Amino acid sequence: MKLIVFQSAWPYRTLCDRNLQIFATSKDLGGFFEKVYTVHPAATIEDEVSSKSRYGKIAIYDHSSTHTFIEAKAGRFWKLRSFPFINFIFSQVNLIYFLLKLTRDEKDIFIRAEDPRYNGLLAFFFIHLKRRPLILGCWGNPHSIRNYTRRPIQPRVFKTAKIEEFFERFLLKRADRVLVQNEDNLNYAVLFGAKKENIRYFRLGNAIFPGHFEELKQRTVLPSDIDAIDQNGFKICTISRLEKVKVVDHTLLAFHAMKNSTDSHLYLFGDGSEGDSLKNLAHNLKIENRVHFMGNVDQEMLARLLPLMDLVLSPLMGRALTEVALAERPIVAYDIDCHPEIVKNDRSGILIPYLDYKAMALAGDRLLDNPAAAKRMGQEARAIALDLMDPEKLIREQRLVFRELITNGN
Repeated sequence: MKLIVFQSAWPYRTLCDRNLQIFATSKDLGGFFEKVYTVHPAATIEDEVSSKSRYGKIAIYDHSSTHTFIEAKAGRFWKLRSFPFINFIFSQVNLIYFLLKLTRDEKDIFIRAEDPRYNGLLAFFFIHLKRRPLILGCWGNPHSIRNYTRRPIQPRVFKTAKIEEFFERFLLKRADRVLVQNEDNLNYAVLFGAKKENIRYFRLGNAIFPGHFEELKQRTVLPSDIDAIDQNGFKICTISRLEKVKVVDHTLLAFHAMKNSTDSHLYLFGDGSEGDSLKNLAHNLKIENRVHFMGNVDQEMLARLLPLMDLVLSPLMGRALTEVALAERPIVAYDIDCHPEIVKNDRSGILIPYLDYKAMALAGDRLLDNPAAAKRMGQEARAIALDLMDPEKLIREQRLVFRELITNGN
């Protein structure tokens, strides 16, 4: 059997640069699929408009005999760069034609989209041409996020939140399987029309870099790691894309409000369009000398650095929440999305009401002032993460999702 995955999280080269290939290669489910095609519909969308790399033919990367990455460009033709919408349509038509040609004689093939938005629309179009079931991933709660940001999750595609919501409802109502990580994701899917009997839990622990599962004593800290971290005072971190939907500004506001912040350093791992805005906020709060923008760090290095942290503040983490839990770090997190599954209040961390950064500051001080309790909570967080995200167990469970569809004649 073969699998086509529509996703727009990261282009292939970014996955390689950050040592995140497992994010895609795990989707073969330990050999369950003979071949996986990971398709990015607009891999160069972040490139400069004036850059020729933004336009052109489909790029193909043969990562291995099992995994091939197929990437369309933000526009098909350099000469049409002044007409971005038309150019994008040409690129997408070219992509669909390429995929149809690639799979022309394939019968045992599944099609999966990693969101019920643009990737879902591509999958919906493709499954009707191939007469296959529609499989949608819901890795978050965009409804809650939009209530805060007042704008769509994919603003380049959907001009308003209402238009985006319309298509989410359209796709979720028609999905043969909806994949969710947690109860919050499930509630969102049901609210937007997914049938409960078609929803399956599909946690992504098998997509975590293996180094994060190593015990702390097995993680060798290098001299370069020590040089990257200030050794004075407490070390606090957040791992997140620096985007508005991730409310990373609340990390800065909470850090500023902590009584321990004068003796602490805050490390922000990740990058994004809000980077400059967050740096300005740090400057306005007069904490810029204690806030370190680390950018995107290789997963192997991140697995070594996390045990050096004294506290994690999590306004809205995804995969990274599992990574910090596996590093036995004490966590303060908003009570949203996947957080309550790993962060059990006063047991494996502290949960606080969504968007209450002052409560986050108080909880952070409480853990820093009580190292024994913080250590106990960190150890419990790792135990919960190991149980929830055990890769071998998850591969067995995820194979069943596809076997069900085969048994049902799909």
